Amino acid sequence: MVNNNLAAFPSFLPLTLPINLVSDLAQLAAVICGTNKAHTALLSPPDEITSLNKKIALKNNLESLLINHLLTVPQQLFILGPTAGNQKIQDSKGNIICPKIAFLVVVPILGTNDKVEAIMCIWDSQPKQLKADQEQALLALGKQAATLIGLHQEPIPNHKQPDPKLGYWSLNLSDSSLTWSEEVYRIWDRDRESFQLNYANFLATIHPDDRDTFHRINTQAITHNKIHDFTHRIILPDGSIKWVHELGMLVLDEKGQSKVFEGTVQDISIQKREEHQLRLVESVVTNTKDAVVITEAEPFDEPGPRIIYVNEAFTKMTGYSAKEVIGKSPRILQGPKTDVEELKRLSRAIRKWEPYESTLINYKKNGEEFWANISLNPVADETGWYTHWVSIERDVSEQKNQELQKKLLVDISRYFNEEETLQACLTRVLKHLLDFGQYAFGEIWLPNLEANQMQLCANHANKESGYNFYQQESTAQPLSYGQGLPGTVWQNRQVELWQDLKSQESFVRNKAAEAAGIETAVGIPLSHNQKIIGVLVLGIEKDSRNPIKNQEFFLQLEAHLGAEINRKRLELELDQIFKFAPDIVCIAGTDGYFKKINPAGARLLEYSEKELLSRPYLEFVHPDDRPLTVNAHNKLKDFEKIYNQENRYITKSGKTIWLSWTSSPSPEDGLIYAIAKDITKNKKLRELLNMANKLAGIGSWEMDLGTNSIYWSDNAKKIYGVDKDYIPSVEKTKNFYQIEPYRSKIATYFQNATTHGEAWDIEMPIVTESGMERWVRMIGHSEFKDNKCIRLFGSIQNIHELKVAQLAYKKAFKENRKILESIGDAFISVDSNWTVSYWNKQAEELMGIDRKKILDKPLWEMFPDSSEYDFYKNLNKSRQNNIKVVFEAFHPTFNLWLEVSVYPSQNGLSIFIKNVSERIAAEEKIRQSNERFEIATEATNDAIYDRNFNDNILSFSRGFKTLFGYDIDKNVNSYKLWKDSLHPDDLPLVMQSFNAALNEPKTKKWEGEYRFKKANGDYAYVKDMVIIVRNQEGQATRIVGSMADITLSKIHEQSLESLNQDLKEYSFNIEEQNKKLREIAWTQSHIVRAPVARLMGIIELFKEDMLDTSEKEEMLDHILESAMELDNIIKDIVEKSKSIFNTENKI
Repeated sequence: MVNNNLAAFPSFLPLTLPINLVSDLAQLAAVICGTNKAHTALLSPPDEITSLNKKIALKNNLESLLINHLLTVPQQLFILGPTAGNQKIQDSKGNIICPKIAFLVVVPILGTNDKVEAIMCIWDSQPKQLKADQEQALLALGKQAATLIGLHQEPIPNHKQPDPKLGYWSLNLSDSSLTWSEEVYRIWDRDRESFQLNYANFLATIHPDDRDTFHRINTQAITHNKIHDFTHRIILPDGSIKWVHELGMLVLDEKGQSKVFEGTVQDISIQKREEHQLRLVESVVTNTKDAVVITEAEPFDEPGPRIIYVNEAFTKMTGYSAKEVIGKSPRILQGPKTDVEELKRLSRAIRKWEPYESTLINYKKNGEEFWANISLNPVADETGWYTHWVSIERDVSEQKNQELQKKLLVDISRYFNEEETLQACLTRVLKHLLDFGQYAFGEIWLPNLEANQMQLCANHANKESGYNFYQQESTAQPLSYGQGLPGTVWQNRQVELWQDLKSQESFVRNKAAEAAGIETAVGIPLSHNQKIIGVLVLGIEKDSRNPIKNQEFFLQLEAHLGAEINRKRLELELDQIFKFAPDIVCIAGTDGYFKKINPAGARLLEYSEKELLSRPYLEFVHPDDRPLTVNAHNKLKDFEKIYNQENRYITKSGKTIWLSWTSSPSPEDGLIYAIAKDITKNKKLRELLNMANKLAGIGSWEMDLGTNSIYWSDNAKKIYGVDKDYIPSVEKTKNFYQIEPYRSKIATYFQNATTHGEAWDIEMPIVTESGMERWVRMIGHSEFKDNKCIRLFGSIQNIHELKVAQLAYKKAFKENRKILESIGDAFISVDSNWTVSYWNKQAEELMGIDRKKILDKPLWEMFPDSSEYDFYKNLNKSRQNNIKVVFEAFHPTFNLWLEVSVYPSQNGLSIFIKNVSERIAAEEKIRQSNERFEIATEATNDAIYDRNFNDNILSFSRGFKTLFGYDIDKNVNSYKLWKDSLHPDDLPLVMQSFNAALNEPKTKKWEGEYRFKKANGDYAYVKDMVIIVRNQEGQATRIVGSMADITLSKIHEQSLESLNQDLKEYSFNIEEQNKKLREIAWTQSHIVRAPVARLMGIIELFKEDMLDTSEKEEMLDHILESAMELDNIIKDIVEKSKSIFNTENKI
């Protein structure tokens, strides 16, 4: 209880309230206003404040102002300004009262209909100016006080009907009976009829943490006749909690004996929550860390208003002591990055004496930047003249930097979304980072594909020093793990700060850094899922801010940029997968349209992407499958995933294809992500499989152990060879299992199934009803209930034909084994795990490994180095692709050339190996001989050619190009070129003569003269001489020949004929001489050269062991014939020369 200690309002009486409540309200008011707790009073207004027209006898002029205020604007504060001390507060006799009040505020406490129920007065001897937020806090405090006062003003009832807002309770001390009013039952949420009301049950409803204290205080109140005033928690039937406040007192009888303990209770849960909120407000106000600066009001221009006061928070914020700043302008806090436009707005505000608020960059005493939120207000004296500015400043650097950093991270994400390539993303990120942090240069290093080196993927320079750095060091070499700053960050997995780079030998480019004035570099690991995926390097000039303070942001950047790089890489990879995936990958909307579909989908459906996106996808679905598809679509709209949904689509060409869909909805963006496999072939195979199952004749059976009855399906009865109306029983069934040891096995299986729940799968023979033996496959399972087997069930299948075939196969296998042992090639078989299952005798001899040492062992354990050879790769290729592979390879282990044929099967691989080292060596000799032949052809100007009739390939020597100008490398079909180049008049005769020689088995050579068209269009006379190589049947298999250009000889011949025509007047001897000269010239230019050229070409072939014995003999015959022909030519020349000599003597 408190008295009115404020003489200014003598007509207002003090409120009678609990001391703790008054103390709490006074404490909060003092905190809000910054006053002494003792300068607070809670008063009740006069009863006459009900009407503006009613006259009130007031005691002084201040009371008159307050009453008028409460009657006109009861929702507002009544504030006496900072010059209240100069106002004359007089009583009715004119005496001055309360001379020391310099500040006064009255908070109205309103009841229903905004009626003033009480007031709270706060005053101080020092002038004060309340801010808007302080005024709002006082009004909120008034509302809270109204609620609390309403709770505590109710008097303890004295055998009167309780207030309906309060619950009434009474405890009879003689019999400990307890009674509750309806309100108490309502507060406790108990039903009067069902709740057994007694003290024990009541005590059980009190919260366990409050129960002992309640019982103790309640006992003390009864024992010592004290007021019971206690606030505690109760537990409702649903487990929730309420706060209640109880007031109770002891009622005595006429003799002064304790009779009844009674009181009231009220639900104060809402007030408790509000009290908590008030305490929070008090804590915030008490612990403020804002800086306060008071300056003179003027001058507006330089040097500006001088500082006259700063608080301790200002010193902590800026580093300036009060002594250092008092008398100076606040402009000492401004610097190069302070927003000039905001300073202009500030200047306009103070010139108009207007409040101003903004967030600016200021500078601490040590030159460090910080963001300050400034709230500036003018202060006027009693005359209204503005005398000072009060500035509330708060360091919001962390908040502002976080905002900027968040924006930076958002911008980084935007860059990765906007740019198509990773390089472009990283370059934009670096540019933004350098602008944000004023770094000299920035680099992003990423591991190479082998993850053994860091490579510079993007860099950017922001300042002149950064540009100079890259001029000094234009390229950056890849760095290994632990090498340089990127490699060290990669190794240590943490931010690395390297200072004094010129002395850092580990900084590879330290000389460039020294020349450019780069003093510090920081390396930041870029990680994703605890894996380093890159390194960010930032270069810092000398005297720049300390990057250590950015550690927290570096950690954010490490994860965010790392995630974005990883996402972009995945995006690019997924885009490649999307483009090149063989299955349909698409995105659809809940509106029934494709939003995006990959090229494979467009190809499969035979539509363009534009066509597929422009029509509802239901239009492409087979009409019979549309209801099923609509149902699946509705499930996806309800955010239900779809797995392996099959339907048919109609392609543009009208084909029907089966697709298996797996779809997942995305509620956030209203899209459906789906993939579809073309299962058309599988569907057809499945249909065939279903048909096969029907043809397989699988039957089912069941045995009810409760009734001891047996059920057989029709197929099962057919297998057992009984009629469809046959009723099996346990005893009858035993007759079908007569063959041992299977009879005993099936009995054991049944026993284990009923006792241990073991399933079985057995192939066994049965005896049918007709006495026939039949192989079946039986599968059995058990069903248990309450740990007891109640049913056996399974299937039975007729596998008689298969089993008989298997037995026959085993027999055949033994025979095949004999065959495999007798073949000349090495044979090996391995299973699907590369375990050797067969190794024949030839394999032992070829590879020198006894089969006992390798059977049932992994093949590659015996040959651990084979993975490096083609032998391993081709075997693995056959196995993985399930294809036959035939290859030749040299195996260093055996020092042999092997010809290997690999045949895959479901069970493994069958491998045939042949030693072809001798053949390979022979082929190598042939190859070398062919090389010498080609060299030999270069020794003559004639066109040497070779035609193989097996592949009909005609090959010419380089003389062909020299003589006729054709580029044989560009004309694959040389035979067609040769044929097309024959003169039309010569073609029929040449081909007739040539084909006749080929078709005559005994003809071994052919000669011909014809005209041949050159590449320039001219015709040349050629002499073609061919040697024909035949097989044992006499068929031509190959020809080797030469083409000699005899054009000059022909021209010479024609010239001589022309000369003979002109010299007819000469004697016959001259004509004979000319004739012989022509013959000699013809012989020298053609007849002699042809056999010589032929001999030169053939002898080189003969020198090499390229022909078999019969071919060599034929070649020797040709050589002999050519030599004899040459000898005859020489003799003929000698004879003719003699004749000419004699003729010359005669002439």
